[in-house]
Amino acid sequence: MFRLGVLILTIALIYGGLYAVINIITPEPIIKGTIYGALGKSLDEARNDGYLKGFTTLCRDAGIFGLSLVILGLYVLYTEFRKGRRWAWIAFLVSACISWLGGFVISVSVMDWMNVLIRLIGAGLSLLGLIITAKRVFGKKEASKEPNNVSNS
Repeated sequence: MFRLGVLILTIALIYGGLYAVINIITPEPIIKGTIYGALGKSLDEARNDGYLKGFTTLCRDAGIFGLSLVILGLYVLYTEFRKGRRWAWIAFLVSACISWLGGFVISVSVMDWMNVLIRLIGAGLSLLGLIITAKRVFGKKEASKEPNNVSNS
């Protein structure tokens, strides 16, 4: 089951990486709903008003940052996480909550339903992988192999 959890987390990271690459290369499809929700304008109207250039620049910047975190996540996943390190599991939990669920809240606040769906899928994949791997990471430790200290009184 642990391998399945690692596979699901890998898929979640690749999914996040694709989202980041789309934001870097062509953020317009991703920001279409955000522009409408935040400004009440279509993408073409925002383009005419000059909002789009600044917003796409920010999205590309966020995409580059997100892609670098995905690369870091893959490294941690295939080194320390696979060894069952608790800190790596907790790091995945915290980063999933901040990135996927934080983005979910922001997308709901501007009624950007496409990004809400994207964020829910990412959060679901991440949390499913973490739930599956939790037993191995936080399971009972082996009994101590040290001899019992018996007092000779």
